[in-house]
Amino acid sequence: MSTPWSFEIEQKVLSSPEVGIGPYVEVAFYHKHSRSLLVTDAVIFVPRQPPECISKESLLASAKNGLAVKILSKGKAVPDEPVVDNSMNRQKGWERMVVQILFLDRSNLLEPNATFGQMS
Repeated sequence: MSTPWSFEIEQKVLSSPEVGIGPYVEVAFYHKHSRSLLVTDAVIFVPRQPPECISKESLLASAKNGLAVKILSKGKAVPDEPVVDNSMNRQKGWERMVVQILFLDRSNLLEPNATFGQMS
């Protein structure tokens, strides 16, 4: 499988048969230039578009400027407007979901695109 970083970083997935609670999987990355080895069991792939299993209602609820957005808005004015069902708002909802779940910090949840782009 080719990855966008394969020219710079080699990766190997190491797995064993299931041992009780589930499969045991490790991923090793080798950064060629720095000759650094990273071994982890937490590798997350974030697709640019929301998976089909995420409901339209959930995406639109996350696109709404709720309490989390207001708290993390860094003092910016947060409009309290209804969310129209369109592809832009569904995408914003997906980006906010990802940023909140995987990288909840002082990120700009009003416009999550930049942080989401780094993560995906």
